[in-house]
Amino acid sequence: MLGALAYLGLDVLVLWVAFLAVHAHPVPGFGVVVMAYIIGALGGSLPLPAGVGAVGGIAGALILYGVGHEPAIAAALLYQAIGLLVPLVGGAISYMVIRRNLEPIPVAAHGSSG
Repeated sequence: MLGALAYLGLDVLVLWVAFLAVHAHPVPGFGVVVMAYIIGALGGSLPLPAGVGAVGGIAGALILYGVGHEPAIAAALLYQAIGLLVPLVGGAISYMVIRRNLEPIPVAAHGSSG
């Protein structure tokens, strides 16, 4: 339970910090960002490619809560980009480490039975 709450809190924190990264003035309150994140998560359940439903839901909720159009869309897109790039970079590093430690797979002779 603690891990799930930590994941939620840190994920919302990434979205809130995205507003700082796009130089939004004023930066919306943390409660507004939490509500937009939760509403956007509902949009993420729509079967659209690349999480477009979540990005649109988060940006739309932020706009409804009074955040400007440009900062809301920019922060939501930056949040989604970070969410896609972090696992990609971590996976690539892991793959390179695993491949370096593995030996080649031996190939059985053509005529032998297993």
